[in-house]
Amino acid sequence: MALNDSPVSGPGNYFRYAAIGLEFFSPIVAGVLGGYYLGEYIHMPWLGLVGLLAGVAVGFYRLIVEVRCATRSSRRSTNNFSSRDTSS
Repeated sequence: MALNDSPVSGPGNYFRYAAIGLEFFSPIVAGVLGGYYLGEYIHMPWLGLVGLLAGVAVGFYRLIVEVRCATRSSRRSTNNFSSRDTSS
């Protein structure tokens, strides 16, 4: 099996990694902005910090879920590839 024949490499995985990064980063930004504007609206400026912490928690949760899914599908495609490789 050549290095380039690996089922885990390719441009599709780069898009998956970019999506994982966005799913980690976007809840943090949304939490900070939402907490800041809500804090300004009801005159509690510390809600920006609460929004940041909530965004980090949601971001890490989504990161863990996506990495598990990516690892599971990568492992599945590697096992399928190796079973096809040994039968020839």
